[in-house]
Amino acid sequence: MKQSDKQCKQRRGFTLVELMVVIVIIAVILGITAPAFQKLATGNAVDSAARMVSSQLSLARAEAISRRQHVAVIMPGAVFNQDSSDTNIYRYQSFRAAIVEASATVGEYTFVQWIEGTEWTFLPTGALIIEANGGDDELTTTDPRVPVGSWTIDGNATHAVDDGASPAKIIDVASVSNNNVRAVVFKPNGRCASKIYVTIMEGVVATPTGNYERINQSNIRVMEINAYTGQIRFLF
Repeated sequence: MKQSDKQCKQRRGFTLVELMVVIVIIAVILGITAPAFQKLATGNAVDSAARMVSSQLSLARAEAISRRQHVAVIMPGAVFNQDSSDTNIYRYQSFRAAIVEASATVGEYTFVQWIEGTEWTFLPTGALIIEANGGDDELTTTDPRVPVGSWTIDGNATHAVDDGASPAKIIDVASVSNNNVRAVVFKPNGRCASKIYVTIMEGVVATPTGNYERINQSNIRVMEINAYTGQIRFLF
């Protein structure tokens, strides 16, 4: 049975002009709302990154207890050298778990191998690990390490991991040696050698030398890792 001309007219599609008008309206709406969504995503990046790092620290502690070995969560800062043009994608923005050995000096460790099945994990865009050390936390210290402009904080790393003998290297580049990076290290009993603070802040890696630049000092999460229990507590 054939449809009537009236039914065919009622079911006709959009014309090209109508489709173009709809596309223009959608483009205008996206142009207006996109910056707001981008800002929201960047703001949420710090919270997401804090959860990612906290989860990795908890897993590393459990791994240390299970293996009865020292396990480090390596978090590259400015002092992170490799023969690669993409060095900055690691600085302040990545972490990975590894087995390390303690040296005679408290707080110094030697890289042994990566935890099996792990890869580098990168933080959401806009979030940086600006602190992974002891001393005062960023919220209460009278001399905060969260400055205006660009900054590097690797000079006071509490837990430092050095490269082991080749091929046991933090970075798989033959010419790299004595590569020292900051980390949070858990002992075989689940404790830390000392209290450690890990601070996540909204910012960017701004220079080829590895300094970071803060974007929003108020958008910050601070974790405290207890030296005696290895437990993680959010201070802010």
